[in-house]
Amino acid sequence: MTEKKTDKGVTRHAADTPREAALTRRTFIGSASAAIAAGASVGTFSIIGRAQAAASGTVTMYTSMPTSYSAPVAAAFNKLGKGITVNVFYAPTYQALQRLEAELKANRVLCDIFLIADPGPFLNLKARKELLDYVSPEAKHYGKADRDKDGLWVNGRTVATMFAYNNTKLGAKDAPKTWQEFADAKWTGKLGGIDPRVGGTGYSWYYVTRNTPSLGIKWWEKLAKTKMLLTRGHGALMDRMVSGELPVTEQLDYAVYINIKKKKAPITAVYPPEITPVTIAPIAVIKRGPNNAAAKVFYDWWLSKAGQEVVRDIGGVYSARKDVAPLAGKPAYDTLKVMDIDYESYLKDRKKLTAEFVKVFGL
Repeated sequence: MTEKKTDKGVTRHAADTPREAALTRRTFIGSASAAIAAGASVGTFSIIGRAQAAASGTVTMYTSMPTSYSAPVAAAFNKLGKGITVNVFYAPTYQALQRLEAELKANRVLCDIFLIADPGPFLNLKARKELLDYVSPEAKHYGKADRDKDGLWVNGRTVATMFAYNNTKLGAKDAPKTWQEFADAKWTGKLGGIDPRVGGTGYSWYYVTRNTPSLGIKWWEKLAKTKMLLTRGHGALMDRMVSGELPVTEQLDYAVYINIKKKKAPITAVYPPEITPVTIAPIAVIKRGPNNAAAKVFYDWWLSKAGQEVVRDIGGVYSARKDVAPLAGKPAYDTLKVMDIDYESYLKDRKKLTAEFVKVFGL
């Protein structure tokens, strides 16, 4: 089901969990050194010359996909024996973007593949011709809402924002079932949520609910009165919910799924009927990256059916690829009520909406 708004829209995003371990600086520099040793330049380069070379060597992916999920996916690719080794550098969405932008400005780019939970930056990168002009043969398996109109980026990971509750502290009868009930005054001091200023999924949560007629700014004003604890990462929210410190928290569907299925956490997932904010995490090849040829091989694999099944199974997420089924126990994606996002508006409104959020919460 799809709910459209006349002048706005809805998105799909990815998750930022700062508590997850990232590559150390030493490991990251080591990866860069390996790329240079393999013949990759960190300055200017010839795309034509690289295209003629065999795809091999090291590929570095910058991503907001937590290391506990992205590293095993990279390892699964590395085991295929294609002569390519993928290393992962993790940072929250906007920190990863800042690092890439700094490298682009200095013309010393170490990033080959970029995947973060916000489509907005990809619009800017494309406009500045920083994305490789490459259309993966796998892109045809994705709908128009999940790929760039010219094919330069594709949704590599789909994350839904919902909430969950500790079922040892709350029974199903008493627990909230809608976003309106989530913001009820009776939960004052008992709620947790991500700060919308921190990462892509947080901003998506604010943008989508803010532009849903049945919620809007009044719902956020109501929520602010509960004194909801704001955190910089969903990992901290999950820990507090599992411990019972905060019986109800906003969450990301994949983290809830993984904690229920693999960790047997005493929590119950709730997909609110008003709207399910969805965040897409685009993936693209950076044109000035040191190893375009190998990056294209990894990019194609990530978007392939086999690659998306690995991403789904390890990460507990939905795939936007039409022939990849959802994980058992999760609602079918087409049963969720989502919003179609106008990405230009989504990007343009960020500064205004985050400032509005700060005012509403008195930060």
